[in-house]
Amino acid sequence: NDSEEGTITLGIITLTNLETNEMLTITVKQESSYVAAGSVTESISFASTTQRVSQDNNSQVWKNGGVTFTNEKASSSTAVGNYSNPVRLYQGSNVKISATGKITEVVIESDGTAKYKTALQNSLTGAGYTYTNSGNNYTIKLTSPAEAVEFSLTAQARFKSLKVTYQN
Repeated sequence: NDSEEGTITLGIITLTNLETNEMLTITVKQESSYVAAGSVTESISFASTTQRVSQDNNSQVWKNGGVTFTNEKASSSTAVGNYSNPVRLYQGSNVKISATGKITEVVIESDGTAKYKTALQNSLTGAGYTYTNSGNNYTIKLTSPAEAVEFSLTAQARFKSLKVTYQN
C-alpha cells in the first residue's frame, strides 16, 4: 500500500496587536497521512455454518467480514433448504454477492458435479462482468467495480465456497 502525506487547512485566525495596530494572520493546519485504497479478499466457506447468519424457507444469508452471500427463493422454486457443505441452490433462486466496498472479482467453487457446474455456467450471463472456468472454480471479473454481483440460477447448483476481492 502506498501512503501519501497531506496538509489540511483547518482555518485562518487573524489577530491585531493592540499596541502597534499590526495584524497577524495565523493559518491553522494539521499534518496527516493516509493509506491509499487497496484491495481486500475474504472467503465464505459453506462448510462453516458459523458464517451463516440466517436461514429459513425463503432465504439463506452467509457473512464473513465485509462479504455477504444471499440466496433468495424465487416464486417458482422449492423452499430454500437448510444445506451446507456444499450449499444447495435451487433453480430460479436469486443469488446476490455483496461487499462493503466495490467488488472487482468473485471466485465461486462449485462442488464438482458436472450438471451443477453446467447450471452455474449457464446462469452467469450478467451484464457488467465476464467469467472464466478452471476446474471447479468460476472466476467472475467485473468490468467496473460494483457493490454487488447478482444472478438467477437456471437450474440447481451447489457451491463449496466463494472468495470475493473488493476495494476497501
